[in-house]
Amino acid sequence: MKYLIYILLLFSLLDIAAQSNPNMNNNNYNNNNNAVVPSEQGVEEEVEENKAEERAVLQKDVVKKARAAKNLNLSEVAEDQNSFEYNYNAYLNASVKNAESFKYLQKAYAIYPENVDLYDDFMAYYEMTDNAMDRRVFSTKLYKSNTISDYVMEYNYNVLMSLPNNAILFTNGYDDTYPVWVTQDVKKVRKDVTIINIGLLNDKVYRDNALKQAGLKYKKKNQGADLIVDLMQSNPNADIYLAMTVDKNIIVKLYKKLYLTGLVFKYSEKPINNVIITKEKWENQFRKTSIEAVPSSFKQKQVLANYLLPLIYLHNYYVEYGEVDKAKSLQKTILKIAAYNGKKELVVSKLKK
Repeated sequence: MKYLIYILLLFSLLDIAAQSNPNMNNNNYNNNNNAVVPSEQGVEEEVEENKAEERAVLQKDVVKKARAAKNLNLSEVAEDQNSFEYNYNAYLNASVKNAESFKYLQKAYAIYPENVDLYDDFMAYYEMTDNAMDRRVFSTKLYKSNTISDYVMEYNYNVLMSLPNNAILFTNGYDDTYPVWVTQDVKKVRKDVTIINIGLLNDKVYRDNALKQAGLKYKKKNQGADLIVDLMQSNPNADIYLAMTVDKNIIVKLYKKLYLTGLVFKYSEKPINNVIITKEKWENQFRKTSIEAVPSSFKQKQVLANYLLPLIYLHNYYVEYGEVDKAKSLQKTILKIAAYNGKKELVVSKLKK
């Protein structure tokens, strides 16, 4: 029952925006964020109903993304092979992102270099081709565009600070991958951490290169959630972590051996004192500007919601060990974030008194 409460609470609270990014997936693999959780069906249905509309608003739509750049109709797109839209759509719809399809992206960029939507596509391509220098160029462009909110940037800084030296972190989509790359490439923060995006692993060349460079063993037949589960179980001594925002299918398969440390999950065959690690990160390493501010948008509130689970565990630790003042102070923060996200009643029920 302990694990069931844990997993339901996790799925009820975690929701960072726009985690599924179709542009990053080379073989049309889509992360499934609607995994069925054991039992407690009513709770899960309620959570999913509340979030259905939110996910629809936040989901990146490839066609809309391309057409938003230029006000061309469908016939114009089809006829004008020298247009931005024709070339960008040709790249996005290519079954494989290779040197040949990349020419379309380059041409789209030559036509409309100020289009911010292109920058993440370049970053993903250069990550897939192991071109750190050119990825850094577009990380810088994305950072200077000011399109990544301070809330998301600070959250991802705290994700990096949750990790030990030379850790490997598997991420899921846009908001837990590109801001981390920007933080590493532009801010020069925690460049020792290896970031591997799960969506990009569907490209065989990238999968083989990235996992080989990371020194990880795996069964080549596996993909998607099965691949990540295999990587965790086949490399028990590696310092591998999962972003809190990964596909629910992965968490369902591994949750009995996942330990929340700060804002990441550590897979471990043996029990670890993860709350002590979270305590040290929260008290000494996390930045808290966004946590202490008042969010002004739905997206900012969602980002803050990702702090709730580790903070609930930390609060309960403070209560258990008699650190009353810390518990009271943290409870105020927890309830504030919970109220922003309509989860106050649920969160209160999980707080020790």
